[in-house]
Amino acid sequence: MTILTGVISSIVAAIIIGIAVEIYRRHFGKQIAITHPRPDEVMTDPEPNGDGFLFPVRGTFKHLPKDHTVWLLIEDDQTAAVRPQNFDITRNDIAKTWEGKIWGSGPGIVKITALIAPPTSQDFFRYYRQVGKLRNHVYEPLLRIPAEIRHRVSVQCRLPTRSQ
Repeated sequence: MTILTGVISSIVAAIIIGIAVEIYRRHFGKQIAITHPRPDEVMTDPEPNGDGFLFPVRGTFKHLPKDHTVWLLIEDDQTAAVRPQNFDITRNDIAKTWEGKIWGSGPGIVKITALIAPPTSQDFFRYYRQVGKLRNHVYEPLLRIPAEIRHRVSVQCRLPTRSQ
């Protein structure tokens, strides 16, 4: 009888742990998602901007903590250079969606990262943009995404050739 009780107790414990893990994943996992473009998709709807184009990026979020916001970064496939974007990021807190744009001058592969940025990272990204503007729109790449950023997602897609 005690062996049977032990087996049943183990099964119940495993079920409780499984439920707890699933609740944790649903609540804390995938806080942000990119819905457009899809992986390996060609970017669409280009808007001319300087020597390149602005391309729309859309996604969803589960929860934005107070003073946090969505930022977009691109990583060059050739050089791994990381550059903050944030061209006209808009969000709908009721529908939990966001839209933004990235700059690109195809053709090529680009890695788009959407992240939930706390205030200090936002300050850092704004400073990056300000310094680039002061340098005649020459933006030195960042070495990495700030370590304090916990919620992010990436997608690799393709920039179109000029004729597409």
